[in-house]
Amino acid sequence: MSLYEDVACLDRDDLLLSSKAVKGTKLFKDFCLRYPDFIEFDELNAKIITKHSVEDAYRVWSLQTYQLQYVLKDEKIAEFKICHGVMLLLYALEENCVPMSLINVHTGIPLMRIQFTQSSREIEFLEQFNERIMIKTRG
Repeated sequence: MSLYEDVACLDRDDLLLSSKAVKGTKLFKDFCLRYPDFIEFDELNAKIITKHSVEDAYRVWSLQTYQLQYVLKDEKIAEFKICHGVMLLLYALEENCVPMSLINVHTGIPLMRIQFTQSSREIEFLEQFNERIMIKTRG
């Protein structure tokens, strides 16, 4: 069991503080994050993205109000990248093809579906620059 495994599940009463005057609001009350789940803060788009491995879902929250905005539930999502206004979803490799979706980060509405056919060369890295995607293959 990891030291950080239950950090997102602690109640205010569970914390050992020298002062009893604790002010704050418990966020994300309806679920508990455990390793390998994670939270990512996107200040550019004012979003919080949480990954829930048990249900294969990503949740997108408002960084300003902490309200849930939408849920991306697909076990084939392997990774995501965020730029100004858009999120690139990378799916698991399917028969020499890397499926991708570009969605509006504020609404979750799909903007474009892309299929990158992988050549015999291995992909070294993939980077997103707003609506442009750069894929570097080995060699």
